[in-house]
Amino acid sequence: MWVGRLFLLGFLLPLALPAASQKQQPNSPDEVIKSCTELVVLAAQVRRRSGETVGTLTREDFMVYEDGIKQQIAHFSKNQPPLSIVLLLDVSGSVAPVFEQIQDGALRALQHLKEEDEVALMAFDTEAVLIEDFTRDRQLIANRMAKEGEMLVSMGPKRRMPPDGTHIADSIYLASRHLLKASNPAGRRVIIVVTDDQPVESWTLHSKQEVRNDLFETGAVVYGLLTDTAKTPAVDKVADAIAKYYPPVWIGRKLKLFRDTSRNIGGKVDTYAEPTGGAVIDARKQKFETKLTELVEILRNRYSLGYYPSNREFDGKFHQIKLKVSPEVEKLEGKLVITTRRGYIRRGCPGMQETTRQ
Repeated sequence: MWVGRLFLLGFLLPLALPAASQKQQPNSPDEVIKSCTELVVLAAQVRRRSGETVGTLTREDFMVYEDGIKQQIAHFSKNQPPLSIVLLLDVSGSVAPVFEQIQDGALRALQHLKEEDEVALMAFDTEAVLIEDFTRDRQLIANRMAKEGEMLVSMGPKRRMPPDGTHIADSIYLASRHLLKASNPAGRRVIIVVTDDQPVESWTLHSKQEVRNDLFETGAVVYGLLTDTAKTPAVDKVADAIAKYYPPVWIGRKLKLFRDTSRNIGGKVDTYAEPTGGAVIDARKQKFETKLTELVEILRNRYSLGYYPSNREFDGKFHQIKLKVSPEVEKLEGKLVITTRRGYIRRGCPGMQETTRQ
């Protein structure tokens, strides 16, 4: 049972986590997506200030710049490339009690995907574990969620948090690596992190910049769906007891030992969502199904634009991207909000050229 393995791995962190991370990384250059084209593809959402999506724009309505230099758009489509999604579920102690609510609406929400879209299921607390590889079978994903959810709920108070808590950043890194195995080579790559967004970690395998760089290389877009945090009466009871015997100044410094969500050295989900062109959606006040369905609709209604960089040097550096709409569109529609990734890392390979896609 993978949940049991999670607990064991939590107590064997120095050995288990590095091994798991290495397992997810490509073992040979052939496993990295490569192409003999230099096409850089962007996925973009355009909204009015009111939040309404603008879905009637054409190729001529956009302007794309790389490192400040205007590029010629060679590819344009809307709702065309298939989606490869990693559904990354937080199963830490603070989320497990509300996991059943998450699984109930997932199947209906995933039905809004197109037939060619694929989904992989991963779960994480101290580390990420693959539950189901990429599949177009929505019912299979729902069944696997239900099976793992039943185990989490049945354990109830017996479930113990791994020693180092919840590692969001490292789990996003592993999900990004797994996207290299997607069967849609020209598809848009997405990581949906379902979490209460409470990272608790005293160390990470990968720095914030390393995780962001990997996302830029794989072209993955990160979205967060925020869920409720379960109450922890045992922890609160200990914290309240301490408060009776120590002055407020001491509590302000030391109480974090018991209610600590500040040890987030890897960052929260928005650390990776915003730079990649994604977003964090609050699903705590509405049904999870409603918000996940809204997210699927957002993904299905994004523009896809591609261009061949005027600078053809594969230098391994980060190249900044700026996407704008034409002055004519702004005059007609007013100020628009464009969501897309900030840039990409351009790398080459012997005899071929490597493309960063989204």
